Amino acid sequence: MKMQISFTNARNERVVLTEAPYFVTKFDGASGLDADVQTIKSPHQDGATYLETLLPARALTIEGAILASKLSDKQSARRNLLHVFSPKLGIAELQVDWIGVTRVMRVVVDQAPVFSDDRRSPYQKFLIALLAPLPFWLDPAVNRQDMADWVGGFQFPLLLPTMFAGRSTRTNTVVRNAGDVPTPLIITFRGGAVNPKIIHVDTGQFIQVRREIPATQELIIDTAFGNKRVLLRDNLTGQTQNAFAYIDPDSSFFSLETGDNQLNFSSDAGVANTAVQLRWMSRYLGI
Repeated sequence: MKMQISFTNARNERVVLTEAPYFVTKFDGASGLDADVQTIKSPHQDGATYLETLLPARALTIEGAILASKLSDKQSARRNLLHVFSPKLGIAELQVDWIGVTRVMRVVVDQAPVFSDDRRSPYQKFLIALLAPLPFWLDPAVNRQDMADWVGGFQFPLLLPTMFAGRSTRTNTVVRNAGDVPTPLIITFRGGAVNPKIIHVDTGQFIQVRREIPATQELIIDTAFGNKRVLLRDNLTGQTQNAFAYIDPDSSFFSLETGDNQLNFSSDAGVANTAVQLRWMSRYLGI
């Protein structure tokens, strides 16, 4: 099956590099990421003591060509690449579809398109260099799972078939991270709560906000490294405030481990009126 490679910049301008007038001849960096193994060595020690393994930013290169019989068409396609692959636009999205699998990666343009000098040939070769600060491939869409919410409930024999929503009050759920490494989590509490708390049962880690959350507000917790956030959003006014100061000092901004994760949530005012939604994107080492 033919691989499809597309690029969408911060202005939402998109180029499919595997469709005419473009075609890709070589795509490097999609897999085979080198690891940075951290060790420490003491005096007189044989070998070293392992600490951890870190993954560097991922470098990707795309080699291809523009196929056009008319010089004006070639120039237009070339100009389009230079416009879309501008290094000044910041974070973009690279998407790859191959053998029934779709993955995306957040990238920046490390080198604007470089073109060959053979202008007489119907082929105009190009080279594009990208850098992924976060080296993982991601699911193309955010995964969502509700721990508790309104669900379909009871049906009564009225004049018309009528379904009344019921309340799912389970406080435990299993979340599956299908990726190759742990991934951060976004947790949203709605419907009111007092000192809401979510526990990763498998590790014992928890996150708790020590304050009352009115029914007209929602609490959003993001556990991503470098982007940890705790926000209160007013659903009536749309205003958002920083609630990091209300985090319990013993809290841990945990990630979902690979495989199944058992989570539990609680509120000092009970959970009957609280809806909790979990969002995450699994992370993969290759396609």
